[in-house]
Order: sequence, then C-alpha cells, then structure tokens
Amino acid sequence: MYFATGGHALHSTYFHNNFGAVMSHSCVNLPMDVASVLYDWTPMYILAQIVS
Repeated sequence: MYFATGGHALHSTYFHNNFGAVMSHSCVNLPMDVASVLYDWTPMYILAQIVS
C-alpha cells in the first residue's frame, strides 16, 4: 500500500525480524500477518494523513 508519491509503502517482509529498526528506504516493513490484517481492514482509495 503506497502512502506517498515517491514509492513509500506499507508492505510485508519475510527476510528479517528486525521490525522497528530502519531497514529500507522510507517504507514501513510489517510482519506478514500484520500486513495481511491491515490490507483486509483498509477500504479501497482511503486517504491517509502522514504526520511527521
């Protein structure tokens, strides 16, 4: 699920268990089960507000 122009995304990952540490270029890595729940829970075309 992309949340910003430029390729930033929420996505699952299977190749590490180091969640909470910087592991990629602005993406949010999620455990596979969490990503699945988030994907199923989120309506299509929902707007997201990014707060930094």
